[in-house]
Amino acid sequence: MIIYMIVAYQIALAVTAFGALVILGNILFKKSGTHSRFDVVYGMVAFSLIIWAVGRFFVLTATEFGQALFWVRILYTGSILVHVLFLHTILVFLNLENKYKTLLFAFYFNAFILVSINGIDFFTGSRYFIQTVIPKLQFAYYEVPGTFYNLHLINYLFIPIFTLLIMLRALRDTSGEKAQQIKLIVFSSILGFFGGNSVVPLVYGISFEPYLLLLVPFHLGTLAYAISQHHLFNMKVIATEILTALIWIFILIETVLSETNQDLLINGILLVFVIVFGIFLIRSVSKEVQLREKLEELSKALGEANEELKKLDQAKSEFISIASHQLRAPLTVIKGYTSMILEGSMGHIADSVRDALQKTYISAEQLIKLVASLLDLSRIESGKIRYEFKPTNFVEIIQKVLGEFKHNADAKKVVLIFENKAEGIPLLSLDADKMREVVINFIDNAIKYTAEGTQVAVMLEKRRAGWVRFSVRDQGIGIKKEDIKKLFIKFNRTDEARARDPNGMGIGLYFVKRVTEDHGGKVGVESEGSGKGSTFFAALPIK
Repeated sequence: MIIYMIVAYQIALAVTAFGALVILGNILFKKSGTHSRFDVVYGMVAFSLIIWAVGRFFVLTATEFGQALFWVRILYTGSILVHVLFLHTILVFLNLENKYKTLLFAFYFNAFILVSINGIDFFTGSRYFIQTVIPKLQFAYYEVPGTFYNLHLINYLFIPIFTLLIMLRALRDTSGEKAQQIKLIVFSSILGFFGGNSVVPLVYGISFEPYLLLLVPFHLGTLAYAISQHHLFNMKVIATEILTALIWIFILIETVLSETNQDLLINGILLVFVIVFGIFLIRSVSKEVQLREKLEELSKALGEANEELKKLDQAKSEFISIASHQLRAPLTVIKGYTSMILEGSMGHIADSVRDALQKTYISAEQLIKLVASLLDLSRIESGKIRYEFKPTNFVEIIQKVLGEFKHNADAKKVVLIFENKAEGIPLLSLDADKMREVVINFIDNAIKYTAEGTQVAVMLEKRRAGWVRFSVRDQGIGIKKEDIKKLFIKFNRTDEARARDPNGMGIGLYFVKRVTEDHGGKVGVESEGSGKGSTFFAALPIK
């Protein structure tokens, strides 16, 4: 039993030293190449822990007095420093370094004195810090404290209690991911303090078996995991390396303790195989982590770019809104006075002037429509579009719009037909002005893109329970199947539409879709192909 406990302590110390070495390596060879203050302090903690674990390991394996005393003095260099450095790490992590800098200086000064006295003992053979090493319990060599060893109790007792109090106070004022990190670090610290400091009673002659020393590797693992959540290094790689190392150590021990040459050969081959496999495993995990980190960086960059695009889009919408407002007033004046001149309110004008003014009037009217569309677009994208839903006779809206377009249709020799198959439907809850724009857009496009001498059929029908469909069927340019999915998207037009009317911007149908959907409805288009006409429709719920 005694031999097994010594071996268990040795394994725990070896795992601790290796784990701390892995952490130190991850910090030293950090991918970014830059090291924060946290990196520096925590790296020193890992280095001090390596010194302590290695020193304690070799004390357990020592067979001579001088050898044991040598390693005791080595391990206490790490033991003295690891406590104050761990406190410093926590203060940096919690951004409290400046607040407690005076107390931290006092702890460092105490550590400096102890390390200096231990160093003097090491080089001169004096016994101020560690007096000697003697057998205690099952240990062949165990330290006996010197006169100044009592100063080390500050590290053993006061620093751990102070560190825990600081973390608990920070936990009270913290939430979210940071709070979870602090909880893990508190748990890890308890494991470390009780585990590492369990050797103290026996130093003072109290017959207490330091079983808790076995907790130190778990302290290191939980601490590394907690801090890795702060994105200082990747826990997945570290966990793989530590687990692989544990397997190597276990098989190595099995190999060394082989009783026959056959067992030695089998365990040796197994050890070589596991080492090679472990190396490939660590490399594979490392590559996976690097790829994930790259994806996270790309995702972050994409998110930032998306936010920037949103800001630019918002600025664009605001610019369009301001510019449109500024353009609408002068264009209305131009159109008004041009109309008055054409009507003769300003006196007789020559036919040549009338022709020029007629073109001016048409251009002004087109610009006013364009400005109105841009204003509608800016209101939609800025979320400022407002609706006044009221019980409305949808049939009357359609009939009035048809009356307004009769002149345009007659000029193009297009026959407008209205078929009402929804007789008796109740008043619909609509914003009359917005839905009027929907009807205007469908009928205007149908007249614009249909051939002369044909007809445009406007229909209102009750499709199924609770729904009514308004549709406009033309005999015009039609739509290719691959172009149907592009419609109702802002600034998107088919090639045929551009060829027929180069002045459009592809805003109308986008506005129609948004208004209809805001009314709880949906829009769509049906066409058998290019040159075969098309049917645009808006389905609305009966409310």
